[in-house]
Amino acid sequence: MCMTSNSIDTADSEFKAAYFRSVFMLLCELQERRKADSENLLKERQRVIDGLCTIGETAWEIEECMKKWDAEHLPKTSMTNQEKGNE
Repeated sequence: MCMTSNSIDTADSEFKAAYFRSVFMLLCELQERRKADSENLLKERQRVIDGLCTIGETAWEIEECMKKWDAEHLPKTSMTNQEKGNE
């Protein structure tokens, strides 16, 4: 079976299209997972704050605890507005 140049180009284009669709779908899935992880992290952070309030911690104590919690749990690339202002 002899393939013509035109059919080779078509097969190549179809392969590239399928490849890029697959990559795009994987990137979309990764973005959705990151979004879900971020939302879960924010919910967990709020539960920690709520727990500290429940046991009667002061605002200063909560702030100090949350600074430590943020340092341990938040991605190093994210910066708070306060940190951005200090640059």
